[in-house]
Order: sequence, then structure tokens, then C-alpha cells
Amino acid sequence: MKDMISHNYDRFSKVGSSSAFSGFMARTADATTTYSLDILYSGSGVLRRSNMNIYGASNGALLHGLQ
Repeated sequence: MKDMISHNYDRFSKVGSSSAFSGFMARTADATTTYSLDILYSGSGVLRRSNMNIYGASNGALLHGLQ
């Protein structure tokens, strides 16, 4: 773990718990929309950080719609 950023050492080394979810919101022959959600809690159970990303892809183009 020499490269701490690429191995998420900074995020997961702290005391607490985390949950991660991802999946399709919509999937058709022409376009795909996906989401990812990361929830990080402190050791006492208080929400420390949450990240949500929504991506849309169509005809080889990728759009980052929400962060």
C-alpha cells in the first residue's frame, strides 16, 4: 500500500463504518444511467460523509450528471 490514494487508505483507515451501493437507474438499447452512493459513518454512528454520483452514457459519450 505504497500509493495510499489509489488504495483508498485515507478513507477506510479511520474508525467507523461505511456502505457502498451502485446500480442501474435506467437501461435501454440507446442509453444507460447508473448511480453510485458511498456513506461513511464515524465511530459513534454520526454521518461523516456521503457521496452520490449519477452518470449517463449514450453512443459512446459519458455525462457526469450529479455529484
